[in-house]
Amino acid sequence: MLLGLLLLTWQWPWRLNPGDGLVVVASFFIAFHLLGLDAWTANYDGRALACVQIATMAVLGLGGSLAFEQVSWPARWTGALVVALLVCSVLLLFTLSGS
Repeated sequence: MLLGLLLLTWQWPWRLNPGDGLVVVASFFIAFHLLGLDAWTANYDGRALACVQIATMAVLGLGGSLAFEQVSWPARWTGALVVALLVCSVLLLFTLSGS
């Protein structure tokens, strides 16, 4: 983890920025979160838990963005945006179909 952070933020002279420390702390919290999920949810369906967790974060993120951000849609639908939406849609279909 620290080697990856070093490779991502490499500059000469190398120094640890405040955001880099936050990344390290957050990675430990994520690791403990995953270990806790593994220990406490062994009797539950992992896909169902993942769907509930993603849906919860989507709703909370939407609520927060609507409350604190100015709503704006893309001024122009570029080819990259359309391709990204298509790729995500196809991957979602594969995931939902169990392939």
